[in-house]
Amino acid sequence: MPTETHTLPSNVPVCPVRGSVIYPTMVQHIDASRAISIGAIEAAMASDKVILIVSQKDKDIDDPKGSDLYDVGTACNVLRVRKNPDGTVQMLVSAVARVRASNYTRGDHLSADITLLTPEQGDTVELQALSRELRERFEAIASGGKITAENVQTIGNKEDIGEMADHIAFNLDFKLEDKQALLELPSLTARIRKLLTLLDTAQEVQAV
Repeated sequence: MPTETHTLPSNVPVCPVRGSVIYPTMVQHIDASRAISIGAIEAAMASDKVILIVSQKDKDIDDPKGSDLYDVGTACNVLRVRKNPDGTVQMLVSAVARVRASNYTRGDHLSADITLLTPEQGDTVELQALSRELRERFEAIASGGKITAENVQTIGNKEDIGEMADHIAFNLDFKLEDKQALLELPSLTARIRKLLTLLDTAQEVQAV
């Protein structure tokens, strides 16, 4: 499993999101209706087309400050932007890397300095064992109908276990705090261990 490197700007516009976490390698639509988010999208399109997607700690805050956001988010390339007649904006992004945000500034939108979180594979033997266990556990969860058939096939076909783990986390109904914790773990072995614990809990709830 090769480790990819990414060249990113040191300071990027920030698009806060509520109640969701996006993981690297995903291509996702982001719907923006708040001025703070639309301003960040416009700033990204006017510069490097790189934007930071980061979750709010409290989804009820309409105009978040840097302190209202988690410290770790996902750097994304903006692929496409569409402005709707009602003033909202739909953005298609390709998520590329876990990053830590700091030194937030605010103008028409939030910006932050970002530092790449270098991926860590962990112990090779342990990682192989965890990978087998994750694939087996995913099959059991998938058979319970918690994930659509299309997504089951997409996830099951992932050869990279890190990508598979992230896509499982995205598609299952975990608490935001748990999804964020998985984003923040740079060690792949630690991330899979955490995910397996969450899957255990999900299976116990499913069995009740």
